[in-house]
Amino acid sequence: MDYQLVRLSQEPHFAETCAAWVYGEWRCQRKEASYPKVLAYLQSAGQPESDLFECWVAVQDWRPLGMACLKRVEHVDRLDLSPWLGSVYVHPEFRGGGLAHALIAQVERQAVEEYGAKECYLQTGIPAFYVDAGWEDIGRVRDTRGLNKDGWVLMRKSL
Repeated sequence: MDYQLVRLSQEPHFAETCAAWVYGEWRCQRKEASYPKVLAYLQSAGQPESDLFECWVAVQDWRPLGMACLKRVEHVDRLDLSPWLGSVYVHPEFRGGGLAHALIAQVERQAVEEYGAKECYLQTGIPAFYVDAGWEDIGRVRDTRGLNKDGWVLMRKSL
């Protein structure tokens, strides 16, 4: 598949699509969440005061296919860990072709090249997917939405 990886901060017209993906996949279960809040958060990508360092978008013929973000903070109980990989999403029509792994690799490169990161963290309910990309399980974090009583797997990757 032929695609490009672009920064959301440089191509802000993709923010609405990315916000719809994030809100639909993860945020719609939160009482305090709303699509406008998710959109505003994504529009803050790359701003000095934002916790969202950047969001990368995979595009083909300027149609968004998927996304992944590099975040300063991802989990309120683990403010000691940074940076975080988050919001990894590929539209169902384009799954299975390695696009998610390409987005993850781009976020990892940015973490090293722009922020000097030696490690990166994530929380997930599908750890096997990330183990295949070199991530290791280092424990659990609670589900702040209260939907998963066992919480999420906390993972780390040495970069």
